[in-house]
Amino acid sequence: MALAGGATTREESLGRTANGAMLAAGLTYAASVHFAMTVYLNPVWEYYGFTYTLPSIREVLLAVVLVAAISLAMPHTCAGAANIVLLSLYIAVFVPTVVVSLLVAEDSFARYGPSLLAFAAVFLIACMIPRDRAPQEGAFFTPRLERWMLIAWLAVALYLVAQFHSVMSLPGLDDIYQQRAAGAAPDVLTAYAQTYFSAVLSPILLAIGMVRRRIVWVVAGMIGFILYFMIVASRTTILLPLVMMGLFAVLKSPWPVLRSSALYVAILSVLVAWVVQHEESNRIAALLAQYLVFRTVALPGLMFSQYYDLFTAEGFTWWSHVKGASLIVPQPFLAEHPAWPGLGYIVGDLVYSKPVNNHNANLYASDGLAAAGVAGVILIGLAFALWLKLLERSARKWDTTLTTLLLVPLGLTFTNGQFFTALLSFGGAFILLLLWFAKTLTPSAR
Repeated sequence: MALAGGATTREESLGRTANGAMLAAGLTYAASVHFAMTVYLNPVWEYYGFTYTLPSIREVLLAVVLVAAISLAMPHTCAGAANIVLLSLYIAVFVPTVVVSLLVAEDSFARYGPSLLAFAAVFLIACMIPRDRAPQEGAFFTPRLERWMLIAWLAVALYLVAQFHSVMSLPGLDDIYQQRAAGAAPDVLTAYAQTYFSAVLSPILLAIGMVRRRIVWVVAGMIGFILYFMIVASRTTILLPLVMMGLFAVLKSPWPVLRSSALYVAILSVLVAWVVQHEESNRIAALLAQYLVFRTVALPGLMFSQYYDLFTAEGFTWWSHVKGASLIVPQPFLAEHPAWPGLGYIVGDLVYSKPVNNHNANLYASDGLAAAGVAGVILIGLAFALWLKLLERSARKWDTTLTTLLLVPLGLTFTNGQFFTALLSFGGAFILLLLWFAKTLTPSAR
């Protein structure tokens, strides 16, 4: 009994330490985003919507309470399928959304407060779903299923090369948008082939190759990312394999501290502050300021308030922008827009007067605020929590490292994509069904 009691006390102590670390890291990260607003985002990108209003006491208190509550509820480690998705949303969406939304308007507390409270409430529910764990060996795909995945990858690769071989190239930073236009999918089949090749099949091969120590699979996965970049020049395609390989090293590390969520939030806090302070005098900092601070952190946070303002004024979509739902839901006024149902292009046109720009947003803004305001945030947040619950249950029998790596692409997709699009076009439903129903190879049988 004494031993059991001692073990419980030790676990409780470690839990309190992890909570404290995450709380400190989360509040520091919020402060660094505020610092970025004052010294970089507002001075450089004010025309983009990063206006700055000195926050009132109640806005500061609201930000502190929301960030603190979610930080304390967050999984302590990045190990686990649900954990990595939540950590991605926490870093790129939740904290930036709270901070930026409460800084861009004088009446931000009254205007965005209810939506932010709804966002925090449903995100809190999602954070209570996963359980912290150390990476454990579990089931793997059977050799037959792995071969079918390789065959599917090869078939799609050949299809894409046949479709785009005449325009494929390795573009420089100045040629990104020209290459994207050249590699645009001409039909729905090709669009699905592109997204599944880059977000599902190539990551699966890379994950299996790393976990099972199969160099041929790793090489095949990397070739897939290179081919996709040569077609559509997506920057995420360059980032994704690097993140997956780095995460693999972390999950296999003998030092548990490297799997701490708080560690990466703290590192990002310091990095953001350093970048915006030195972006004028350091070329690396300037590059990171644009692609890390502006595009990865700040823009997802800004989209929440901009989607709220636009669709509150123009009318909600009531999810008629979702394929299939438009057959039974009355079309809103915005359905007359030439870009309908592309919400990102509609925002680009009506907010930025640039209809060719696609201002995608995360699920809470696009399938939440744009669809039904505060009620939409609650409903889509609950739908996401349900999907996360099913994912957590389906991943229990599988090797933790494998499932964590498989969910990295979806974690990134959710930060800048609609919920239903992520499920259907980027493999959210496919990965869930695969983990739920696929036959497995137990560790003892390998």
